[in-house]
Amino acid sequence: MTKDSSETFILYGSKLMTLLNYYLDSRSIDKDFTKILELLVCDRVKAVLDDACLKHILALENSANDGWLSLRLT
Repeated sequence: MTKDSSETFILYGSKLMTLLNYYLDSRSIDKDFTKILELLVCDRVKAVLDDACLKHILALENSANDGWLSLRLT
């Protein structure tokens, strides 16, 4: 999302917050900062996967309780 030249920074910021809240709600993320960071990192990692690996991950996520796979940092 980019700022339209006709909108104020306040309006643009408000739109970004609304979009982020919608995104977090759609991914069933409570507003825990650690979980938010984890989701954003996981989604970014998916953006650089090759097609076969991405399809596999998406299939696993489809059957996951939360709808996404969390990081396993152990």
